[in-house]
Amino acid sequence: MQLCYTYGIVTLEHERISIILRRVKLTPRVCAMCAQQFAGWGRQRFCGKPCQRKWDYQQHADTRRANRRESYRQHKEERDGRGAEAP
Repeated sequence: MQLCYTYGIVTLEHERISIILRRVKLTPRVCAMCAQQFAGWGRQRFCGKPCQRKWDYQQHADTRRANRRESYRQHKEERDGRGAEAP
């Protein structure tokens, strides 16, 4: 099979066509977050990255909130500490 494409002055005459064969078998699965059915492989639990992120946020929400509160507290102390020293 020969394909010819012309882009301005350059001509590509023999473009290789690759066919990717899937060796991993897809099986019907149900997303752990949204309960949507999808074709998955291996230990796949989520239909996509958004669902995976939502699940991860729900699992670690308390820890993240605590870390964020600590960060706010440190910034406030730094800001207040500088403000008191300034003339």
